[in-house]
Amino acid sequence: MTQAISPAAAGFATELAELLIQTESAQSDSANLQRDAARKDFLENAQHQIDALHEAADDVRSGAFVSAAFTVAGAACSIASAVDQYAADKQKLPGGLEDLVSEKYLREIPNDPITGKPDWVPVPGDDPNSTTGESGVVDVHSAAEEASSDGSTYSSW
Repeated sequence: MTQAISPAAAGFATELAELLIQTESAQSDSANLQRDAARKDFLENAQHQIDALHEAADDVRSGAFVSAAFTVAGAACSIASAVDQYAADKQKLPGGLEDLVSEKYLREIPNDPITGKPDWVPVPGDDPNSTTGESGVVDVHSAAEEASSDGSTYSSW
């Protein structure tokens, strides 16, 4: 039986993302601009995750896999939120996911529910605060190589 993701669940995920952003502390004008850009990126990423979950739900044969897919999206959003907060606080991107743990933005790197391991693939990007061309982690993808209904791998999400 295919499990569909309800519009209420998608709305809840979007509201949760917006709530996470609203809890950020007030910062200088330049940090606010960076936060606004990070907010836009975070919300776009969250929407992409939700869209991908809708596609994956078409393939799903059990409710357990739908739950795992939501957990993947939730964990990825949690990591993305920690990256955004780190960047806003430190005025630089984290060099790796381990920085988020050592600086207490995450207690630990969460397991990817599909692989069962904390093996997220960091997505590198240019650090907008760097004047020397440094880069850092801007997002994460699942390390799972399984394919969704559209043929794309979960690792491309």
